[in-house]
Amino acid sequence: MLADPKTTARYKTQQALNWVASELHAASGPLFAPGLSDEIKAFLVKRLEAKYKTLNDLLLANSDFLVGDSFTVADSYCYIVTTWTPYLGVDLAAYPKVHAYQERCKALPFVKSAHEKMATSPTHTA
Repeated sequence: MLADPKTTARYKTQQALNWVASELHAASGPLFAPGLSDEIKAFLVKRLEAKYKTLNDLLLANSDFLVGDSFTVADSYCYIVTTWTPYLGVDLAAYPKVHAYQERCKALPFVKSAHEKMATSPTHTA
């Protein structure tokens, strides 16, 4: 949920959304390109790992979610991007707060429901 306009929570949520888009997602995307050389892939993974270090050490340092203790739209976006790590060659073992964050998000009833729906109909379109 996006907080009410003109509140600190709204600005913090917008800040978190912008960070996920411009830093985490932007660093993840290039790793999906086919035919990357091992050298380029290693460079891109190292750059992405720096983003996970920031997520682990700063953004999730003192809270369960990106904006305090409540799940927001920023967490929805961040969670999806973090689920790409197995495909991108990034091991989250070095980032225990990110791993715990993933598990916390995955345990939410509406996230469980979404995963169940994707598993039974992964190509369903509206």
